[in-house]
Amino acid sequence: MITNTTQEVWNYLAKDLSIQRNLQRGVLNVRALAKHVKKERNLKASIDAVISAIRRFSNNKKFKKETSNVEEVFRFSNISTKNNIACLTLRSQADIQRYLSEATKITDLDRREPLRLVKGKSNLKIITDMENIEKIKNLFSNEDIKSKENLSEIRINISLKADQTKGVAARIANEIMLRNININEIIFCVPEIIIYVEQKDLISAYESMLNLCKVD
Repeated sequence: MITNTTQEVWNYLAKDLSIQRNLQRGVLNVRALAKHVKKERNLKASIDAVISAIRRFSNNKKFKKETSNVEEVFRFSNISTKNNIACLTLRSQADIQRYLSEATKITDLDRREPLRLVKGKSNLKIITDMENIEKIKNLFSNEDIKSKENLSEIRINISLKADQTKGVAARIANEIMLRNININEIIFCVPEIIIYVEQKDLISAYESMLNLCKVD
């Protein structure tokens, strides 16, 4: 049975991708890491016990297998980007079905790229080129519209195995978070994953995804 100390240490390490990477590379001072985890988790166990838990985590077959599965999903993926994107959110409890009906009228505004519609319980998101913003706002002139402009799209064509692989979404979020970048929107439609970030963050976000998808 895994002790409480080991479980606490493993839970902490499982949430930090940068630590996991450096453990795999063997470039971390394990004793220093143990002191850090002990302090962060307020553990009563000895430093040696925490070190032992860290080493068991890095050598755990299940952890290695799950990491390998996620990496395999991203291998050989294709990435493309696009700038000048806007996301408009119609915020109302009133009539989302009517919004959907009206939104179909704007699908011909830009024949080069179809609009993306994301329907929630009380909101409808419309993702499109920035040149279409005013046309859409005019269509819903009396509604409460919130817009995010100057976004960039990162589109990843990924393995179909992504649907059955744990940790894919978490890996994307962690990779981008490590660059101190906020994900504005993310759409999973395997074999495509579409991520929206601010244009100023595009290069860094793209590099993080490129690094994730590279073949060693």
